[in-house]
Amino acid sequence: MAIFHLSVKTISRSAGRSATAAIAYRTGSRIADERTGLIHDYTRRSGVEHSEIFLPSDAPEWASQRESLWNAVEQKENRRNSTVAREFEIAFPSELDGKQRLDLLREFCGSLVERHGMAVDAAIHSPGKEGDQRNYHAHVLCSTRRLTAEGFTDKTRELDDFKSGEVSQWREAWARMTNHHLEKAGLDERIDHRSLEAQHAVALSQGDNEKAARLERLPTIHIGHTAAHMEKRGIATDRGNEQRQIVLKNNQIRTLSRGLDMLEGMREKIRAAAAPEKSSPASSQERRQTALAKNQAPPAFARGRLRTLSDLETLDIDNRSGLSRQVERAESSASHMPSPEKPGPAKPMSPELVRLEWQNLRRDKLAYVQKKAGRIAARGAAQVERQREKISSHEQIRPEQPAGLMGMFKRSAYEQASSAWKNIKDGLDRRLLQLKNRLSLVRGYMRKSGSYETSSPGERLADTLAARDNPALAGQVKALDTQKKAQEQAAYRSRIQARKQERTGMKQETIEELKQRGDARRDKADKAERAELEKASHLASLQNETLSEEKKEQEQGNKPGLSKREQLLEKFRNKADKDRQNERGGRGR
Repeated sequence: MAIFHLSVKTISRSAGRSATAAIAYRTGSRIADERTGLIHDYTRRSGVEHSEIFLPSDAPEWASQRESLWNAVEQKENRRNSTVAREFEIAFPSELDGKQRLDLLREFCGSLVERHGMAVDAAIHSPGKEGDQRNYHAHVLCSTRRLTAEGFTDKTRELDDFKSGEVSQWREAWARMTNHHLEKAGLDERIDHRSLEAQHAVALSQGDNEKAARLERLPTIHIGHTAAHMEKRGIATDRGNEQRQIVLKNNQIRTLSRGLDMLEGMREKIRAAAAPEKSSPASSQERRQTALAKNQAPPAFARGRLRTLSDLETLDIDNRSGLSRQVERAESSASHMPSPEKPGPAKPMSPELVRLEWQNLRRDKLAYVQKKAGRIAARGAAQVERQREKISSHEQIRPEQPAGLMGMFKRSAYEQASSAWKNIKDGLDRRLLQLKNRLSLVRGYMRKSGSYETSSPGERLADTLAARDNPALAGQVKALDTQKKAQEQAAYRSRIQARKQERTGMKQETIEELKQRGDARRDKADKAERAELEKASHLASLQNETLSEEKKEQEQGNKPGLSKREQLLEKFRNKADKDRQNERGGRGR
């Protein structure tokens, strides 16, 4: 299947890139950069199928040499953040062979040179050894200035502004040229530069429902060489995960498309069976369809509610077999079902089922909001980083204050340049602050609600989207919330009333009871005080007795006028005399 891919990129010095390095890598050649003195040698690079330079008719001879051409491109630009080259990245249909790819590339590059008068250097790359073997593509590197006999002149500004429609014109031209070469090769495959949504709308307007059904899919994304190399090494990337999700969704869409076709056929059969019979008696198949039409209404998704197949939330069918089983069960049970004259009212869902369905819908919308906010935040973070790089680059070109003998004469020019530089710096700072505020606002939609708030901005937006998607369910949930709140308020009021009645029913103390309680407290306090007094009196009497005994012993045992040391010596002498007397008396006996 032929696919369309054409992207336009710029090579700028502000990103640390150069035209000489870019063309050396893409063509697998060796180029010495005269401006920086670096040598870019990619002669050992494989996968370059063909490279060729396309020039205007009046281009100078030196431009046919790749090294001279791109060194002249680099030397023509003086600013440190100049855009030095522009690149068209295009993909060839895998159905074309090598000669057909080369003819197509030459036609496209010749048209670029003829329209814009710039130098074009193109290289065809073959698929990598481990990649998709259908991935033949080309890198078309263009100068940002027109090339004349005098050299490079004015800029090709028409390609800088996407609003000019010039890039869109080249996308359409590439599709037209590719389809012409496919037709010339006798192939039925075609590509289209328009979006899937635009192609789907045109197909519907032309009444081509089959083509519209094929176009009812999600557009794939370009993973890029960096993410592709990481995926080859087994490292999952965000772009790879997003691409796999798109492929999975497209598979589901194809399954839904087949199911929708089968349901449309079922509806036609039901209509035919419901029509009045004018011919011979109906067959068993017709009677079964008639019974199905009478006894069982088609499901919701068969009554036209599934407007677009991309809306996967409307109907979740994993495979065709599940849908077939639903239809078979409906057909087999049609003859056994009673045939009421009028269908009864739908059975209302229980509050638990209503809340569960609302939570599922709200969770899906919240995931959608967070995913979209994540993509916007990633772009915002990249913008903030680029703005910081701009500020850093602007800091490097700050005017230097003049010095020396001629400084006073250059003072006026310096002040003017410094004022202009400061104005630009203030503008860059304001822009950086604005981008940071926007990034903070977007990141607010990605977080969950904290303990200090009832819901986050993302949750509130998810509630709004869910209510917009299913207003009936939102109304039921709101009614249930109102009912629950009323019940909680009624329970709270009942608790307050019970507390009031409990306080009112309590026994009120009389004045006499209060007086008796006061007298009892006073008697208890008096009794405790008397006990304390008696205890203190007893302790005082004991202390007096002890003092009198000590005084008495002191009068009997101690002599007046002797110190404590002399009293102890006297005591030991008396004891020694008493011991000697006892010993004498014992020997005499």
